[in-house]
Amino acid sequence: MYCIVASDLDGTFLLPDHRLTTCARPTLQRLVACNIHFVFRNRWHYIDAKQICDEIGTSAYMIAYNDARVHNIKVKLVFSYNIDADITSQSYCLKYYDPELY
Repeated sequence: MYCIVASDLDGTFLLPDHRLTTCARPTLQRLVACNIHFVFRNRWHYIDAKQICDEIGTSAYMIAYNDARVHNIKVKLVFSYNIDADITSQSYCLKYYDPELY
């Protein structure tokens, strides 16, 4: 028996307009009823995933920001990964100052 299911939201449980698919709510509610934990994975802010949890009527771990942050069911940050500032500033300058990239 599975004890955890993790899934990306886009194109799986959500339509392109970010609404739940017809089968999403009952499927997720059945998982919860069977004591199977569901982990939402998405590229957005965790608050967006939290709204979906609230709509379904459940709590879930949320992997957000393209896997850079993990929040537990109480919405407490339990893991984060930041790219070094040197790398991000170099990337920004590369794009900002290179007219070939536009």
